[in-house]
Amino acid sequence: MISTANIQGKVQDVPSPWIFQYYCQINEHLAGQELKITSVFKPTERTPSMVLYWDSATIRYKFNDFSTGKKGDGIDLIKFMYGLDNKDATLKIINDYKNFVNNKGQFVVGEVRISQKYKVTDHTVRFWDSNDAKFWPQFNIGSTILNFYYVRPLSQYVMTRPDDGSQIVISKPYLYGYFKKDGTLYKIYQPYNTDRKFIKVISGYVQGSEQHGKDNPYLLITSSLKDTMGIQSLGIKRMDMDSPDSENNMLEPIYCQSVKAKYKQVLILL
Repeated sequence: MISTANIQGKVQDVPSPWIFQYYCQINEHLAGQELKITSVFKPTERTPSMVLYWDSATIRYKFNDFSTGKKGDGIDLIKFMYGLDNKDATLKIINDYKNFVNNKGQFVVGEVRISQKYKVTDHTVRFWDSNDAKFWPQFNIGSTILNFYYVRPLSQYVMTRPDDGSQIVISKPYLYGYFKKDGTLYKIYQPYNTDRKFIKVISGYVQGSEQHGKDNPYLLITSSLKDTMGIQSLGIKRMDMDSPDSENNMLEPIYCQSVKAKYKQVLILL
């Protein structure tokens, strides 16, 4: 139990950026930007999965840890980190901030400036080349399956930031666009990127949903379109295959209800 002696102030008086900078040991000053860090709950993870972001609705920083499913505000962070209830987590934040200030710690609360994110605004489709012919067959995926799922090679794509119109043009080998049947680009795949292998252009699209057969009794849900295409290459009959638009996203309840009603059996292979 945390002592309540000599506590002054309210948790609302503690700058929410300070909570995350202090407890997550971040050197970068949080001033409205989104930041991806190594999860404080899984410090040995290879790829950072914890996102800190400014929530304009509550005017505070929040977090979403995709590796564990934990998310919330600063109080939730301390609850999860130290196994405390809501009251004790609040008191710990107040006490620690008070000690920080008393020890002449300085934390400048400046104006929060939220820069709009870059968004994909244009792309160029190219012809298949020898690099593609080496990359896809290692997953047993050929041109017939790629065409069936509307996967196209890209020579470049353009990202634009809405607030100032600044643009970034990305052009390199091994760029692929995932398209809907009507030609709408919903995702970009960059297999050899060490950071962002996927760029989501449209959210909520169930991959494989436009490739369903007629009256197939079974549905297989995989973790990615590449998995779906690889399994499709095995020639399995009488089975549709879907995957969410991201491994970090949950399928909507209405989708789950609809497939349970439609199919004889739903199999999940994540």
